[in-house]
Amino acid sequence: MKKVIIFLMVALMALTAVFANGNTEKTSTESEEITLDFWVRFNDDLSDVIADFEALHPGVKINQVQIGENWDDLVAKYNAAMQAGDMPELGLVGQRHGIPQIYDAGWLVPIENYMSKDEQSEISDNFWTRYTYSGKRLVMPFGCSTPIVMVNMTILRSLGYDSVPSTWDGMVEAAKKAVKDTNGDGITDIYGINFNSDTPWYIQPLVWCAGGRIATDDGSANVVTPEMELVLSRYANLVKDGIMPASQHKTAGQDFQNGRLLFYFISCSAVNKYAKNIGSSFEFGVAEFPSDKTFDVSVGGGGIAIFKSTDKKQEMAAEFIKYLNTPEASVKASLSLGYLPFTSGQFELDYVKELEKDPKWQVILKQAKNIHGEGVSPVDSIVWNDMTKILSEIEANPNMNIKEALVSMQKEIDEYMMLY
Repeated sequence: MKKVIIFLMVALMALTAVFANGNTEKTSTESEEITLDFWVRFNDDLSDVIADFEALHPGVKINQVQIGENWDDLVAKYNAAMQAGDMPELGLVGQRHGIPQIYDAGWLVPIENYMSKDEQSEISDNFWTRYTYSGKRLVMPFGCSTPIVMVNMTILRSLGYDSVPSTWDGMVEAAKKAVKDTNGDGITDIYGINFNSDTPWYIQPLVWCAGGRIATDDGSANVVTPEMELVLSRYANLVKDGIMPASQHKTAGQDFQNGRLLFYFISCSAVNKYAKNIGSSFEFGVAEFPSDKTFDVSVGGGGIAIFKSTDKKQEMAAEFIKYLNTPEASVKASLSLGYLPFTSGQFELDYVKELEKDPKWQVILKQAKNIHGEGVSPVDSIVWNDMTKILSEIEANPNMNIKEALVSMQKEIDEYMMLY
């Protein structure tokens, strides 16, 4: 009998240990800390929003790693990490910087996998399209902007205009009148038009507004079109006619602030900064993109991607990404930096309603309804880099053979897609 009692006691202790161990493991899993590496550029800092998210999710650590100087540098870091098999759990990605390649390599997890249809519907399709590839919504839009035209209304009114011309020809006509040598030394002091350094970004919507398209149905690009030739010929004429200074895009912003430029093509994200810097120096306005046939503008900025890791980490990465676009968090994370609202909840914010009272932002938000997002393509970087080169060549020699340059560019695009 004593042996039976001892056996039962041992069995009970063993059984208790099993259940205890089971409870311990469950508690350990529930309280297990999750650390997510989040790669951003050097000038990106989301530490305030990260702290808010961590406070809502005890045991979760978002490790912000400022690792890239710009989008090109950041995608180079991703390429190296993929080769080493050591990617972060999530990170910022530029629209034209390797999103298809990262996905096709098996590292990018579509954000749509972690969003209900209702959640996805809160974001405008115009924004989603730009982050779509192979029929999947890969990346959450974040820090989005649209190109606009800043206007020195003081100069424009002095030329006899009450409003900004809405077509390219009308804008160029006003720009010609604005060109001026104020002190008679033979050097132009006031120019009519200039673009900031991201020149290819403005060519795309100008092609659209002329009735053309660049993206093709098979995910490639077609740049040898009448509309593209027309836009680049117009660009060359700006230099020929002395309306735009050649190769002075890096100083264009300062020229505009100093009252030496009539029309300045730039991102809407810069408007608040310029409004503050200009103050009452002159009447500062914002105009929509000039249009001839249709009115479509591009969307710029970046997105946030989930990279392949464990199921639990991917789920938490998705929670963090969705949190960044909640109305409250988005003010800190993007809206206060001059980026566009793009969810239904963001448009209900008091912050956005205050923006809508500003005439400059009224133009920006109105134009945002005409955003046209062509899906990301494996050749996005080739198109951007080659177009940058062609535009520089046009500024150096506005009489160059534009079609020949486009044919050469198209050949490079086609060869890349054949090997992809």
